[in-house]
Amino acid sequence: MMVLIRKLEDRVSIPMLVYIRLICGFIFFLPYCFSFGVSNLKTSKGSFHLLRVLLYTSSMLLTFYAYAHLPITTATSIGFSGPIITSFLSILMLGERVGKLHWLFIFLGYGGVLTCIGPSSFHMNTAIISSVLANLLASFSLIAMKKLTQTENLPRIMFWANFISILLLSIGAPFFWEAPSREDLFILIFLGIIGVFSQFSYIKALVNGSPALVAPFEFSRLLFAIPIGLFYFSEPFQIWTLLGGLLIIVANTGIALLSQKNIVKNNSIQALEA
Repeated sequence: MMVLIRKLEDRVSIPMLVYIRLICGFIFFLPYCFSFGVSNLKTSKGSFHLLRVLLYTSSMLLTFYAYAHLPITTATSIGFSGPIITSFLSILMLGERVGKLHWLFIFLGYGGVLTCIGPSSFHMNTAIISSVLANLLASFSLIAMKKLTQTENLPRIMFWANFISILLLSIGAPFFWEAPSREDLFILIFLGIIGVFSQFSYIKALVNGSPALVAPFEFSRLLFAIPIGLFYFSEPFQIWTLLGGLLIIVANTGIALLSQKNIVKNNSIQALEA
């Protein structure tokens, strides 16, 4: 998605990118939703779905803007402030508890993110502010989504998320609509397909784990962003990026080991109780 957004940034506006991505993804995913039956898509949490969609769509618009106007590695690195925000919100709003060692790895990973940005390259601009604000909104959206997973199934969450998002953006479509070229349309369709798979995977992860546990695994995106920025967009390589990447790898490894340990522990407790 990073590559496709940057590829289209000069030819397609950000609202158009988000709008077509949502429509294409929704059409692609619709058969899966309907396979569970139309009655299964009915919800009594309409207002909560709307709140989550407002947060989610606003975050997506700001994220796309950041990726279009910042170096890939920088945009990805700043994006990793999300796990810290999500972990705090999980404790405050969901009553979840995270161990000290888990927190240590989270902050180690975030230290790696700051290292990737580098002490000399950070300066405030609209794109950086947009990226930080996107992470804040995305964290609230993540908490709202986790609350929904307690009563709503995955197809229902995805159906209403995409349907309401498209409905809201359709209201403003006359102000930003521009017919894409055939080549750009194919890219937008592919963007929609991989976008909906990303959304599906993330919700599936939340169904089986807490936001504080799931969010730190976003750090692994930087391992893809570094070679993409270096070889595809010819962005300058800095030693800070390498050092930060190593810190993130260590943090992810630690989080994965702790997660596996907790899963084994919980399964053992449940087996004893049974």
